[in-house]
Amino acid sequence: MVVELWLPADVQGTPELPCAAHAHVEQSAWYAVTELVGKDVGPPRSWPTAGIKWIVPWIGRSDVPPAERRRHWDEHVELANRVHVGVSRYVRNWVDSPLSAGAPPYQGIAMQHFPSEADARERLFDSPASVRLITGDVAKFIADHLVLPSAEYYCAAGRRPP
Repeated sequence: MVVELWLPADVQGTPELPCAAHAHVEQSAWYAVTELVGKDVGPPRSWPTAGIKWIVPWIGRSDVPPAERRRHWDEHVELANRVHVGVSRYVRNWVDSPLSAGAPPYQGIAMQHFPSEADARERLFDSPASVRLITGDVAKFIADHLVLPSAEYYCAAGRRPP
């Protein structure tokens, strides 16, 4: 389970998980991030949000300084938006710092939303050549990553889901 919370910058420590989520969590990792929206053309957030969301945490290459990783990821957005034609929302979360002991050393967490599973499966790339282009580009700054397919359930604070 991934719980994404937006909190004021002055909140100290790790917040409590909402609702009954505690019963399902054996371990957790918390990060302070800077959210960078690279594309947002829908779908509207709802309960659940239509489509599929990929959460992609990544670890940077140890031979590339963090500032250079950030610069390259910033430059990567234009290429990603051009070739990932099935993506309707692309959000990058630059990890400013881990907030919990033992948190995996992720440098960034990308989130790609697809309107449907077919879009994720059939429209991730605009051409076979783009697969090689993206793979080569991210290899310049990313050492390892995960792809976590998920469903998104959006709920504004203080509001009951529809």
